[in-house]
Amino acid sequence: MTPDEKQNLLIGQLLDKDKRYPREAYEFILEAVNVLCGKRRVEGAKGKDAHLSGRQLSEGLRDLLIARFSCMAIDVLHNWGIYRTADFGNLVYNLIGVSLLSASSEDRQDDFDDIFDFQEAFVKPFILKKRVKPLPTLY
Repeated sequence: MTPDEKQNLLIGQLLDKDKRYPREAYEFILEAVNVLCGKRRVEGAKGKDAHLSGRQLSEGLRDLLIARFSCMAIDVLHNWGIYRTADFGNLVYNLIGVSLLSASSEDRQDDFDDIFDFQEAFVKPFILKKRVKPLPTLY
């Protein structure tokens, strides 16, 4: 069985047990962890130093979601059943439960609670504060 087949099988098992989040949400979390840990390794982090805390992962997820989905990030998250950073924790700990991710002895699921407000992170930055130039008058 290839690693991708194993991942698909394990995510399928998660979906059978916990129907709150779709496959795409789990796949995005796994992809984000790979990207964020890869960045840390490039910056010279090794071993335990390459580990991401709940806060670091949540903030990294925010940045990746905005980079990929821009003003639609909030809609994507809601489509995936994700409404707060605690949902990131639920997804991560479900993945830990099937050994697709791992945690250190200091990690707790509640490390993901209330890291940031989704409206502030995913909606407010995209609200137009003022018109850049006046609209033309139509006759």
